[in-house]
Amino acid sequence: MSFLRRAVRRDDVESGIIRALTGLGCSVQPLTGRGVPDLLVGFRGVNVLLECKAPAKPGPRGGAKAGGLNDDQEKWHREWRGATPAIARSAAEAIAAVLNAAGIETAP
Repeated sequence: MSFLRRAVRRDDVESGIIRALTGLGCSVQPLTGRGVPDLLVGFRGVNVLLECKAPAKPGPRGGAKAGGLNDDQEKWHREWRGATPAIARSAAEAIAAVLNAAGIETAP
């Protein structure tokens, strides 16, 4: 029996987010699995689940539901009993999410 496997599509912003977070001193572990967040980030003893999303596009196709989560991701988020994963559309948003989780205030 042959199983067809769909290639995991990583959002284009993910590599920039990983570079920014490792530059900040974070440990970054890419995750895979149906609906699972993209990254597990460790910073100063705090773990953060991070979903990397492309910036929202204007127009009729830009109106993504629930922060751009697909059905599998929405299900995973609903069923997860730990901390809510952060959604980042840029390296700056990812850094802010990690600093916030670590209790470090950032400028608005």
